[in-house]
Amino acid sequence: MNSLPALLLAFLFLLSQPLALRAQSQAAAQEDAAAYALFSNADYKGAAEAYDAIIKGYPTDILVQTAMIQLGLCRFFLGEFDQALASLDKAKSGQPPLNPQQLQVVDNIRPQIFAAKAMALPPADAARKGIFEEAIKAYSDFLTKYPQSPDLESAIYGRALCEFQIGNFDKSVTDLETNIQKFPNSPTIQGSRNLLAIAFATLGGEQLSKDGGDKAKGLELLKKGETILRSIITEKKDLALVNDANFQLGEILFMTAAFSPEDQRPVIYEEAAAAYMAVIPKADVVAMQQEKVRSFAPKKADAIRARNMTLKAQLDKDNERELKKLSEISGKPDQTAAALLKLGEIFFNAGKYNESRVVLTHVSPFLSSDDEKMRAGYYKAIGYAVQGSSDSAVRSYEAFQSSHKGKPLAENLPFVLGNMFLSQGDNEASIRYFEESLQIYPQGRLAGLSVAQKAQAQVGLKQYDEALKTFEASLANNPTPEVGVVAQFGIANIHRDTAKWDDAITAYKVVAEKYSGTPQAAESAYWIAACTQQKGDNAAAAPLLEAFLQANPGHPYEPLALFALGNARVATGQKDEGL
Repeated sequence: MNSLPALLLAFLFLLSQPLALRAQSQAAAQEDAAAYALFSNADYKGAAEAYDAIIKGYPTDILVQTAMIQLGLCRFFLGEFDQALASLDKAKSGQPPLNPQQLQVVDNIRPQIFAAKAMALPPADAARKGIFEEAIKAYSDFLTKYPQSPDLESAIYGRALCEFQIGNFDKSVTDLETNIQKFPNSPTIQGSRNLLAIAFATLGGEQLSKDGGDKAKGLELLKKGETILRSIITEKKDLALVNDANFQLGEILFMTAAFSPEDQRPVIYEEAAAAYMAVIPKADVVAMQQEKVRSFAPKKADAIRARNMTLKAQLDKDNERELKKLSEISGKPDQTAAALLKLGEIFFNAGKYNESRVVLTHVSPFLSSDDEKMRAGYYKAIGYAVQGSSDSAVRSYEAFQSSHKGKPLAENLPFVLGNMFLSQGDNEASIRYFEESLQIYPQGRLAGLSVAQKAQAQVGLKQYDEALKTFEASLANNPTPEVGVVAQFGIANIHRDTAKWDDAITAYKVVAEKYSGTPQAAESAYWIAACTQQKGDNAAAAPLLEAFLQANPGHPYEPLALFALGNARVATGQKDEGL
């Protein structure tokens, strides 16, 4: 959800003034006009060279300070953030001193450069947070120093974005709601609304994912974000932002479905899929924005011919805003591949494994980040495993592990392959994957179950000693009750299958007492009686069988228990009752 916003840059007021007031030299004025023409058409490299030539060629001209500021803007748009800051600092400390309006322009641009510099760093970079905090301070200083600035909305938005990026979501929400309240009819307020929707969704996701989180509150926050995004999409005031809103709407609906009741998920997933499919390619969005930028030139020419300098100044400012947006769009990744990846995940969650695999196979060559490639590989491999396509599952599994071994998302992948082979009766193959599950994720949530399933496979191979050791090792690690009952029940079954009746009875009693209320505990009550009977003690077995039948009416073992009880009655001289 990280995106560089379309921040409004304060347009240099000097550019709207007559050239004679801005330059001591006619040649300097002409070069300045040519430099600005390059800047207006997003040729920032050419503009930077032109402004640098003005600074060097006319060092005493009053225009130099303006050129330094404009050079800083060019460096900013080129991603040369330190050079941009240096240019602004030089303008601020140079001669002649900046007038109040020029100074306000510099103070407005500085936090934006800090924010863009931080945004360009990888999320894990240790310096990122500190630079965002510099930007937040610079924005706050600007808002305090210039409370009546025409760029108040963009400064509040910029600070909100920086707060969002370092996880201060509540502060971000406060700033964004202030913006929306103060500037409800602004042509750029949709940006604040979009970020507010994302902030709500992030806060909602935190509630849903943390232990003890308020699920109802989390879903409510997701709904608030969803409502805002649907409004942005419906109003269609900013087509580039609509494209982002469609993607973010898909993200919110995807998360909502995951935490909604089972019967509601299919409809929500369908809505998420529709949102993802509405995302258009980056090239189309860039082309639309370029056309919007090109439309300003004839409008400015008409304003000049009409001597309407007020309109010309407004067009200049609007032009800069759209240029900034073009720079932002051009620097963002294409969202269509990410949207198709999410579509493949939706198909997987809906049990449409073939459809999921078709989409993932198609989109894989276009995925750019390692995380996206990892997710595509994971869903392909696990889809094959769920379908029981062992050869394809193994190939996909090996391909995944060669590049993404140990990724948290794939914690269940070796376990699922192990279960696939176990269900197919290939116990030997299953053991390999249960062992890999334990090797790759020794502290994972499936570690206990992997041990238990490995032992089950060993039992299937009649490797009773090895299975017993595996179960005992599992219990020695103080597993959760869900895992512990499987291990203890497995130990009891091994003793039963090897005719160690006393050991089996002892182990089954542990299951019945320690894990009461579980299916294994109910079965253990039957097996305690059955093992007692196997020892030849029908008199002791009969009341145990009666107790089992009374406590578990309709249990699958009821016919076996009745048959065993009949035999016990006959064996103890109660022939008629037994028959």
